[in-house]
Parts: sequence; structure tokens; C-alpha cells
Amino acid sequence: MSCADSPGTTPSSGSPGPATGCAGPARCPAAGNRSTACAAGSTRCTGHFLFQTYWDELGNGEISLNHPAIYRCLLRDMGIDLPQTSSRQYAEWPGFREESFAKPVFWLAISRFPRTYMPEILGLNLAMELSGVGGGYRRAGAALEFYGYSTLFVDLHNTIDNVATGHSAWAADAIDTYLADLPQVLGPEGVAAAWERIRAGYRSLNRLGNLAAGLYAAPRTRVPANPARARVLTRS
Repeated sequence: MSCADSPGTTPSSGSPGPATGCAGPARCPAAGNRSTACAAGSTRCTGHFLFQTYWDELGNGEISLNHPAIYRCLLRDMGIDLPQTSSRQYAEWPGFREESFAKPVFWLAISRFPRTYMPEILGLNLAMELSGVGGGYRRAGAALEFYGYSTLFVDLHNTIDNVATGHSAWAADAIDTYLADLPQVLGPEGVAAAWERIRAGYRSLNRLGNLAAGLYAAPRTRVPANPARARVLTRS
């Protein structure tokens, strides 16, 4: 049974899926829950904003809203059933290209040293949150719809990554909070150096090459589920 056929995953239901599966398209967490518990300038709050985003990505404790689970549902609908991420079989899965590991390994490596590379992590985090908002996610959604797949994953991110109250805003808040205390600690020159490191982290997202277009490219041999939509896309 595909994710699209599983209980609770039809577009009309909007209800949570089974313990292993998917959410209905209507189940998107609100993006406007930015906490005001931390005072501006507190360095502890830098971690608060980052963890808030991390918890959102995990679905805030609801498996039906867990982003990796939603993405795996999409892959299963495409006929791709990946091994468990923690298994050796996952690392050796023949469908991966070696270059596909470049960005994830970079992200995991830098995340192991948050005290050393906090400015770079903050910049990279902002770049990641902004990377698909608007154009990228909308194009991916159009491609998925064209071939008859669920657009939940990209719709979800295009909503909660927004620059006003979503993850992109939280990423900017984390940077502002981090920089607020630095003048007293490092002086003006230290702040300028930290800002340059944040900018370097921001630029590092695409230094390794942009693989997103290839990952979202749909096979041209598949028959579109919506012929009318196909004609529109072809003319555009």
C-alpha cells in the first residue's frame, strides 16, 4: 500500500496518518509561535531559536508531522523504500550517488562543533531556511503535482520557513541574539569578525554545488496525472 492509500493520508481527510506514516495535507504546524521568553541579548537564546526549529522539523512530537517521515512517504509513493537511516544498508544503498553525500556530511561535521563554529552554523542555518522559500518550493510543488505526487512536503516547508514568522525569521533572530552580546565581550572588531564568519557560513550552502535541481527532477517518461496541468507547464 502506498502512502497515498494509507488511512488518514487522503487530501480530504487532513487527519494524522498511522504510526509509521503520513499526515493529511491540512496538518501543517503554525509558523507564528515564536517565543518571547528570552530577553534580547541573552546568548542562551541563540540555542533556543535553533532548538525551536529543530523541534518543528521533528513534528513537535507528532509522528504524522515529522518531516523525515513525510519525505519517506513521498519516496515510497515513487517506489523508493530506503533502509533505516541509522543502518549500514542505508549508507551502501545503490541508489545514492557519492556526490549526494557532500552537503549532508558537511552539515553533520560542522554541527559537531557548535562552540567553535557557531557563527558559521548560524549563517548556514539562515541560508538553508531561505533556500527554498517561494521559488524553489513552488517549482518543486508544480513538478510533484504534474506527475501526480503529494506536494505536502514542499507545501509544508514553503509555509513554515517563511521570512515573517517562520523558520527563516527564527534563523535571523538567532543571529541577532548572538551578535547582541558580542560588543561587551569581544569589542567592535570582534563583532565585525563574527559577522564575516556568519556571512561565510551563509555562502557555504551552495559552495559545494547545488544538487536540489537534480533531486527534484522528475523522470520524463512518467505519464502526467493531470493532462491539463501538463499543457500549462509545457507552454510556460
